[in-house]
Amino acid sequence: MTFTFLRGEHVDFASEGLLVVAGTSALMFARWLIVNTALRPAAIKLMGLSFKELDGESRAGVEKFCKSGWHFVIYVISACWGVMILFESEWSVLRSGKFEQIWLGYPHPGSEKIILKAYFLAHISWYLHGIFESVMVDTSRTDFGLLVIHHFLAVALLVGAFWGNVHRATITMCILQEISDVVMHFSRIVHKSSAVPWLQGRLLHALLLRSFFAAWVGLRILPTSWVLLKLPSAAPTAGMFIPGRPDFDLLSGTLYVQLVMLLGMQVTWGLAIGRMCVDQWRTGRVVERHDARPGPGARKEL
Repeated sequence: MTFTFLRGEHVDFASEGLLVVAGTSALMFARWLIVNTALRPAAIKLMGLSFKELDGESRAGVEKFCKSGWHFVIYVISACWGVMILFESEWSVLRSGKFEQIWLGYPHPGSEKIILKAYFLAHISWYLHGIFESVMVDTSRTDFGLLVIHHFLAVALLVGAFWGNVHRATITMCILQEISDVVMHFSRIVHKSSAVPWLQGRLLHALLLRSFFAAWVGLRILPTSWVLLKLPSAAPTAGMFIPGRPDFDLLSGTLYVQLVMLLGMQVTWGLAIGRMCVDQWRTGRVVERHDARPGPGARKEL
């Protein structure tokens, strides 16, 4: 049996591609402006440094602080925006009280995408901006390649999901993940604020790190796994996702594989966060396992 779905409604690749380029450029400019006028001076003060004493290692720490500050601001704004959209959407868990509405009836009506378009375009721009940001800030990380792949994968998923009417699950998972990102970057800012003594307590760091781990598992790994389990049974036919079946749908199968890859990355990083929790409990220090190997006596930072 072959299923034909109407897709691509409310999509204009030419004009919206230009909007994404403009959005990516605007984010890069906003990042440069906010980092240089607010975040870098705040980082130097909160880390107990001075402009004259910055060396290679301390400068790298300042740039990581700036990245966390920038991401914290954006994710707070984006999560609030997403929640506002969900309050306006009849199918959302906030209106229906049923989480399964995000996959039941897939593919979903294209008319629902109208109020989501700006959100999707902004997030595509954000992850494209993230590729350039990683090149500027994260090349020393041992998982730099994984970060870049993650950003490309996120862009592909967002484009495919919007065009292919998988928008309900996509925006819901984006919002959940952004809430976990808020917790993550807040934790990093607190840890790096070494010039503020009351923010450097071992108990506080343990609480924040474990909250980060719980948010990562509860808002990233579990919802993504749940959607992967439920989509095949909620679709008109499970064969949509299985190559070689007569009812196989190429877009659905591709998006499903990409989502599995994204889950694999989330589990990989989740295991690293779990080991950080154990290390912090044993040593009292927060160790970022994906930082480049420091020189003798240097301290690894979250």
